[in-house]
Amino acid sequence: MNGLKIPSKRRSETDLNATRRAAEKKARRDDVRELEIMNMEQVALFLGVSKETVRKMVAEEGLPHRRVGERWLFGRRAIVAWVNGEK
Repeated sequence: MNGLKIPSKRRSETDLNATRRAAEKKARRDDVRELEIMNMEQVALFLGVSKETVRKMVAEEGLPHRRVGERWLFGRRAIVAWVNGEK
């Protein structure tokens, strides 16, 4: 064989699925930017980090939030101000 690899159908499907997932994540991130109040998953999307990182940011760095029962709620303006180093 001459060393040329023919892409398999499975590989191209994997690439297509990855592209589709990336587009869906971007669409969700765009939707989140319009929300005034976000939950932890939405804040993670908004900031581009994992939910675990959001938990650490709350515990270690004072990311502004409110607990309502078991839920953690975040105000978009407060998050943006916090990221910008404002009070």
